[in-house]
Amino acid sequence: MKWLAAFLCMSAIPALAQDQQEQNPMAQQQFPMFVNCLPSSPEDRLLQLYDEIPMLEGQASIIIPGDRLLDGKMIIYLEPNGKTFTIMFEPTPDISCMIMSGSDITPVVSGEPL
Repeated sequence: MKWLAAFLCMSAIPALAQDQQEQNPMAQQQFPMFVNCLPSSPEDRLLQLYDEIPMLEGQASIIIPGDRLLDGKMIIYLEPNGKTFTIMFEPTPDISCMIMSGSDITPVVSGEPL
């Protein structure tokens, strides 16, 4: 009888965990993504096609399969009038990967203007 009670309690744990995840909107989710990489810098092409220039750079990490981190350099290219942007990731100096691109980028403004 103790075995049956223990089995019933253990079988309820996954259901409770799933219920808690559904109630917690901040639960981590992973989305499958494809990242296009080139064996060269995209700087000339981004300037030629979209008038984007490198604006910000810094060290960054992305999560790769196996929950491992891949470290590298992140560069944000912007069109000076805010029409378009591209975020690139360089895991090594000779590989450039496009993480995302978009349009209508603006600063986030809160509080009193400067």
